[in-house]
Amino acid sequence: MIGIFYGALLALMQINMRRLIAFAVISHTGMLAIGVFSFNDFALEGSILLSVAYGLASAGMLFSIGLIYERTRTSFLPRLGGLFETNSTLALLFLISALSTMVMPGTPGFDAAHLLIEGTIEEHGWWIAISILLGNVLGAAFLLWAFQRLFIAHPRRFVQPYGSIHHPVLKERIIAVTVCGLLIGTGFYTTPWLKYIDQEAREIGEHYPAHHRHHINETHHE
Repeated sequence: MIGIFYGALLALMQINMRRLIAFAVISHTGMLAIGVFSFNDFALEGSILLSVAYGLASAGMLFSIGLIYERTRTSFLPRLGGLFETNSTLALLFLISALSTMVMPGTPGFDAAHLLIEGTIEEHGWWIAISILLGNVLGAAFLLWAFQRLFIAHPRRFVQPYGSIHHPVLKERIIAVTVCGLLIGTGFYTTPWLKYIDQEAREIGEHYPAHHRHHINETHHE
């Protein structure tokens, strides 16, 4: 729990976009750790699926930030701004990736967070689950704030034109469409992922005898 809020608060304090993403990972990892150590199928399934969503989303955000650095030679937020008009592909990639980490509907993180919260309530109670949701709200705050400063705020520094010999637009768009397609496609059709993850989660859950016996006893009483 400390890691969730520690990472989120440090991310809110950053002016370097790379450091912001690094502290965001700390915050998100805290949510995954709570799911893994809830010792039940729901939370474990949610953590596994959420880690897939975070992996794809992080790849999209890091890709967009890397190309922004190539164009501007800076990753400091106060020196950037107004990049949406000249880098709309990167802006959309960053936004969709950020929304995936905020567990918005239509992204793979939504179903994953639902399972994670359900398993957390079952094992730890409502207060821990509410704290996870508050941490996710902080995550949405620093990512949307970063998007606004990068792509919407008034530009403070000259930006290289979008598309040149050194910046092939077509390849960037192909990568952006691929990452966004994976995120959106997985979000709207998570059934195959959940079926595959469910088998592994049940096998792992059997290695926790106390929780496994408790689950069997509840099923027997029902």
